[in-house]
Amino acid sequence: MGGRIPRLSTTLKRALLRRGVTPQSARYRAVFAAVGALDNLWILYRFDATHLDVLTVRDEPPAPTDEG
Repeated sequence: MGGRIPRLSTTLKRALLRRGVTPQSARYRAVFAAVGALDNLWILYRFDATHLDVLTVRDEPPAPTDEG
């Protein structure tokens, strides 16, 4: 797995613009670079109203379970 091409969604682009992060700016390039740095990683996490717990990182997608 790997070699994925990162893309920023229209929703994310709008959110960045609302915060003054415009295309070609250093901050926009930093966001895109951060996304690109994650292109071969799967970050597993859980969250609630207060916390975001990062559990582990893998280089392959998690296997689906048969739990239903």
